[in-house]
Amino acid sequence: MAAKIVDRGYLTKCRLEEARIARGEERKKFFKDVVHYYWDEPYLFRKGNDNLFRRCVAKEEVEGILFHCHGSSYGGHFAVFKTVQKVLQAGFWWPSMFKDAHAFISKCEACQKAGNITAGTRCLRTPILEVEVFDVWGIDFVGPFNPASHGNLHLVAVDYVSKWVKHSRTNQRCQSVLKLFKTIIFPRCDNQ
Repeated sequence: MAAKIVDRGYLTKCRLEEARIARGEERKKFFKDVVHYYWDEPYLFRKGNDNLFRRCVAKEEVEGILFHCHGSSYGGHFAVFKTVQKVLQAGFWWPSMFKDAHAFISKCEACQKAGNITAGTRCLRTPILEVEVFDVWGIDFVGPFNPASHGNLHLVAVDYVSKWVKHSRTNQRCQSVLKLFKTIIFPRCDNQ
């Protein structure tokens, strides 16, 4: 039993020494950190890595600051990093800026409605045509417009680049279509 009491006393003595050492380390850390702070009645300022002083804010002010830097008309509904960057540019600082900004943005109704554009919801991109004049044609039959045209249709050809239009009346026979191709379209496509 005596051995146990001695052991308990020894452990208590060791714990007290550890506590004193911890208090000494805490004291050193406190004085090391206090160099970065500046008190100007009634505000506390913290010196950042960029040597700019920013006002330390209370928890009650955080939501209003985040609203102005994220959700207002000049906020822009940006993501966490950009919102924190705007907070820092506005001259504010608090220890849990990133965590609070993430929580605020995840509750933002406008950001929830817009959401991210994923690969599944993104539209396929259509390639832009790089063509010369008279390389690509759009051809279509139009009509009949009135009974006086005797049922004739109009064959319309439009160049995609120059928007040049050529039309001819046809009675749906291949000869009129072939005539349009021979006289108007194919001679312009010759590179000779």
